[in-house]
Parts: sequence; C-alpha cells; structure tokens
Amino acid sequence: MEDDLAAATERFTTFDSFGQFLLGFFAIAILPGVGEELLFRGVLQNGLQRVVKNQHVAIWVAAFIFSAIHMQIFGLVPRMVLGAIFGYLYVWSGNIWYPIIGHIANNGIGVIVAYLFSLGLIDSDMEDPESMPITLSLIGLIFFAALMFLFRNHYLKQKNIRE
Repeated sequence: MEDDLAAATERFTTFDSFGQFLLGFFAIAILPGVGEELLFRGVLQNGLQRVVKNQHVAIWVAAFIFSAIHMQIFGLVPRMVLGAIFGYLYVWSGNIWYPIIGHIANNGIGVIVAYLFSLGLIDSDMEDPESMPITLSLIGLIFFAALMFLFRNHYLKQKNIRE
C-alpha cells in the first residue's frame, strides 16, 4: 500500500502545464489545508481537550490520528510531529487560521518544488531527500525553530497581558 500511495503522489505531482500545477496546488495544498485542519484541530483536538482536560494530550492524540489516517508508516512520526506543530499553533493563537495557513504552506511548498523540478529549474527532488543540500535543510530547520519560538512567545505574552 505504501508503494501505491507513493505512485499516487507522483501522479498528483507530475504537471504538464501551469493549469495542471494550479489544479494540483488546489487539490494538494488548499483543500487538505482547510479541511484537515478544521477536522483535526477544530473538531477532534477541541473535543479531546474537553474530554481529557489536557491540551498536550489532546494535541498529540489528534496529531497521531492525523498522521495515521494518511496510511504511510514511514511518514508516521514526521507527519505526527507536523500535526502537533499545527496543534500548538492553534492552542497558542486560539485561531484556526494559523494551522490552516501552515498546512497550506507545507503542502504548497512541496507542490511548488515538484513543479519547479519538473520544469528543470531546480535540482532538488522532493521524492529524493538526499538531493536536498544538508546546509539548506539545517538553515530551514533553524529558521523554522526561531519562528515557532517567536510565535509562541508572542501569543503567550498576549494571553498574559489580557489576564
């Protein structure tokens, strides 16, 4: 099944025209970004929070279910961490639009990179992690961690001011 899902992903990220790219971007980035976040953060995480009374448990259980529903065992942990990041964005901000935008950005970057690769404009193939320069990956990780730290501190500071 993992191979079938990989083949389906390749079909969805192979573009013969800009129109196909736009359709792919809508189907892979925008629809899941909105739909999955409303379902997993807006409904499931909120429901779990009301039942277990612990935001961290609610975030991680929702993140696990979010990852498991994608049915890719090799991507289970990274996708679960991504789901938890979206969950914390939601809890810190109290606004569902932040995880929606983050989800669209995450999926959208992948679609854009696949399109640019198919045009021969870049050498990094999303399907081959070894083609991505490690320095670029580390810079991205540091940048992402700094943004998350700033985001968290900003919203926690705002909540403390209101209390």
